[in-house]
Amino acid sequence: MAPYRPPIQTGKVPRQTKEALRIGLRERTVAHYIGMNWQLNSLSGWGVYGTHVAVEMLRTRRGDPVLLKRPISFDPGADIDLLRPIISRFDAMAAHLQPAPGRGLALEFPVLQPLLPGFKAMQPPQRFYGEPDIGIIFFEDTRITAAAVERSRRFARVIAGSSWNADLMRAAGVEGVRLVLQGVAMERFPERPAPQPGPFRIFSGGKMEHRKGQDLILSTFRAFQQRHSEAVLLTAWQNPWPEKVDTITMSPLIDSAPEMVDGRLDVKGWAARHGVPPAAVHDLGLLPNHLMPAAIAQADCALFASRYESGTNLFAMECMAAGLPVVLSACTGHLDIIADDRCYAVEADQLVTSPQAEWGTEGWAGSTVEGLLAALEAIYQDRQEAHRRGLAARAFISTLSWRNQVGKLLDVIDEISV
Repeated sequence: MAPYRPPIQTGKVPRQTKEALRIGLRERTVAHYIGMNWQLNSLSGWGVYGTHVAVEMLRTRRGDPVLLKRPISFDPGADIDLLRPIISRFDAMAAHLQPAPGRGLALEFPVLQPLLPGFKAMQPPQRFYGEPDIGIIFFEDTRITAAAVERSRRFARVIAGSSWNADLMRAAGVEGVRLVLQGVAMERFPERPAPQPGPFRIFSGGKMEHRKGQDLILSTFRAFQQRHSEAVLLTAWQNPWPEKVDTITMSPLIDSAPEMVDGRLDVKGWAARHGVPPAAVHDLGLLPNHLMPAAIAQADCALFASRYESGTNLFAMECMAAGLPVVLSACTGHLDIIADDRCYAVEADQLVTSPQAEWGTEGWAGSTVEGLLAALEAIYQDRQEAHRRGLAARAFISTLSWRNQVGKLLDVIDEISV
């Protein structure tokens, strides 16, 4: 790999910033500061990922996370007490973390940099550079140009969130790729009891969009509910980005996207327009991550029909951590967590068209309603086998705790921080 080349035309850290870094965790003995150049929050994938990375650094004392953006929409539950000092430190530093126009600010410690497809900065208005920079990327667009490969060379390492992403980058000539899957907060998920009689509840989570396959899930549930009238669909499908919601209309299975009513997707109304009784759908709303265990605990199984997943699908991993029997489309990032003895993998071999005409789609694939329906029926008909697979899933996912996965991330930083 070519040696790390710091960016040119950057400013240096002012004295006031260095003094502000000393605020907060004075009593801790840590290896080094580690910058985090994105906003922590409790609702988005990136925000939840960053929150757990910061929490585990603080718990293990292997690194002292330095926030470079202030958290927003932040409700991390009990972890707020652990995180409060680094948020206070950001507030003390904020006035000094302003790069001059057209310039970046060079920080004298490693910085984790979130990346968009093509290795572009996620938040370019305020550029912070580390010594060195470590890129973290989750991408669905599989088109990696020569210019993108050249941009990747600025990073001492590039962390991939799935084997699918890692393989695509290596094949394109990106160097320094390391695979580190996201984790699960296992301590939030107690072991699941044996199944009990009563309504059959199916959980499905993920922002409403064509990528996540809610059209497939709704069509599958409609057919299943016609067979089993007691079935209920629990959804966590809210999406604050309307332009992504509209991509669901690419599917021939549905004729419209959900309407927005009082700032919230009308999931029940959308389901009713497509032949599902409103009483059979329970919209859980937009929940902060620490409340997901209680929501998942209501379910008897979970269903995920993503056509492409850049990571391993945190919702699916959390359902597996809870010991739920889980139905998963067998493609892209899901492949890192599926196996026949711990879930119900559904073949995905249907051609998928991209919402973005210029995007590459290598590895994208759709499942069929028939395949998803057969998996649900297998769970319904043999609850004991489903429970066994759920427990096997929990045992597997326990190896992907946030403690383990953040440890692997820090191992990558240790490779290059001497």
